[in-house]
Amino acid sequence: KYWEKEVLISMKFHNILLISVLSILIFIQGCFSKNYEKISDTRLALGTALTITFFSYDKKEAKTILNQCYDLAKSLENKVSCRVEDSIISKLNREKSLTIYDDFVYNLLIESIKYSKETEGAFDPALYNLITLWGFDSDKANRVPAPEEIKTALSCSGYKNVIINENKVILKNNASLDLGGIAKGRIISEIRNF
Repeated sequence: KYWEKEVLISMKFHNILLISVLSILIFIQGCFSKNYEKISDTRLALGTALTITFFSYDKKEAKTILNQCYDLAKSLENKVSCRVEDSIISKLNREKSLTIYDDFVYNLLIESIKYSKETEGAFDPALYNLITLWGFDSDKANRVPAPEEIKTALSCSGYKNVIINENKVILKNNASLDLGGIAKGRIISEIRNF
């Protein structure tokens, strides 16, 4: 009797296992038998060509998601770009002191200063005064600044001029921020997690 019960239990277990495996295989086959499409679009965003690609079974829904992703990229860029006049970073660059309540912008600043310290300035978000000398964002692109201009800009640049105390951010010594070196990657991460 004991032996018969063990065989019966073992057979039930194997039947359950077999049914489970078959169910998983049917599910997987169903997934791959549908016609899913590669959805991709490239648009100008973040000062460059941004391509978003994913796979979907529903082309109409995919286009909606693509539009939402690009809207998110634009919204975040409008908060952190020093080239957008009414962005939080542009306002900070003008006023030199600002309380920042936007989580995305605040966390990006914290992360920027962290990497600046870890790399001893190899990455530095406070070089806007220096970067603008070459005129990349104006009609004077590719100009070569005079050595004296570079020396002056360097004297009021650098992450050590950025003070963050809770949500208050202060730019000392007339420093200004350009978060382009970190913002694009962080915005793409936000799109990926969307």
